[in-house]
Amino acid sequence: MNTRPIFALALLASAACAQAQSTQEPTNLLEDGSFELANQAAGTWGFYQGSQATGWYAVGDNSLIELRNNLVGTAQNGSSFAELDSQNGNSTMTQDFSTVAGQTYYLSFYYSSRPASDVYNGSCCSVVPAESNGLSFNVGSGWTAAPALPANQTYDNVWNYFTTSFVAASATTTLSFMATGLSDTFGTSLDNVKVWTDTPPVPEPATLALMVAGLAAIGARVRRQQKSS
Repeated sequence: MNTRPIFALALLASAACAQAQSTQEPTNLLEDGSFELANQAAGTWGFYQGSQATGWYAVGDNSLIELRNNLVGTAQNGSSFAELDSQNGNSTMTQDFSTVAGQTYYLSFYYSSRPASDVYNGSCCSVVPAESNGLSFNVGSGWTAAPALPANQTYDNVWNYFTTSFVAASATTTLSFMATGLSDTFGTSLDNVKVWTDTPPVPEPATLALMVAGLAAIGARVRRQQKSS
């Protein structure tokens, strides 16, 4: 019996299974973690107070969430990103999301020191000093500082990836971010914030269909060869 066609079909099904396990990203439990739903116009910035930024809440009367659309740096994901040291100085923003007490969750985000700019970084200098930058986060167990970054000598964001895990204490968890550098309107860039569980991802429909088709083809080939032998 010629087993090469069966072997090839088996490889196809195996590849589909591997793709189903690896390509599906986990569901983000946060709303607008990439700050796109505000529809900030290209090449502009805007200030968002209270709940004006979809999914996020600026805490306090003077707190502002600054969103920039590929201005003084480009986004890590999409076209917009956030800064919490806006025209009113250092600010805090939060988002509540549903959790299960005792369940492990994962938080990740990208952050960068503010890029250099000859136009938008004030009259003192194009490169913002390292001490102007700084970002801390809180998922209910106290504030944690993201690892400090050096001054950004480039004219674009230099995105750094950070991830950690936490165990939810209740049915609702609050994620908070706070600017912690000098309160001088030149702060850390933040983008692509995600929270997810450790539940295995569900295969995408197209990948699942490919996997089923491959397995069915193997079965049909085996049956035909059994009949002809």
